[in-house]
Amino acid sequence: MTAFDPGGDPRPLAGVRVLSQAIVWAGPTGTLMLSDLGAEVIEVESIQHFTPTRGNVRHVPAAQAEGPMGASFANRDISEGFWNRRNSFNYASRGHKSITLDLRSEVGRELFFDLARISDAYIENNAAGVVDRLFGGWEALSQVNPRLVMASFPGFGLSGPYSHFKGYGA
Repeated sequence: MTAFDPGGDPRPLAGVRVLSQAIVWAGPTGTLMLSDLGAEVIEVESIQHFTPTRGNVRHVPAAQAEGPMGASFANRDISEGFWNRRNSFNYASRGHKSITLDLRSEVGRELFFDLARISDAYIENNAAGVVDRLFGGWEALSQVNPRLVMASFPGFGLSGPYSHFKGYGA
């Protein structure tokens, strides 16, 4: 965290950098609040998996634009680039910076760790075990940045009889 600059951003979290892999509901809502309070939020998106709130499909058939699915796009416009205009994504990602990384590659993991080194917090709400498999989870993050604070909240918890379940905001 940087020192407070009275001539700069007066919000309480100005100078705090948050690295995020928040997927849906609680994660993006939490990082939205942090951003609104002045934190710099850097959203790391997967290069393999489309962020669900951007839209579940890469092409929306014209017939669906007239139904409920089309209502989530500005003016029901599903033309090229629609994934950058879906209301659920744009609302929750307001004020965020974004980068796509391939965390399955060595280069992607190194870039991710470079971001973790200069961040104050890391937030994720993937299914339990995902971040452990991608880059080693908390064990790896705490090695590259011992002062990093991590918040992890998968839909069904990190342990227990249902922790292996995947959910969409359960």
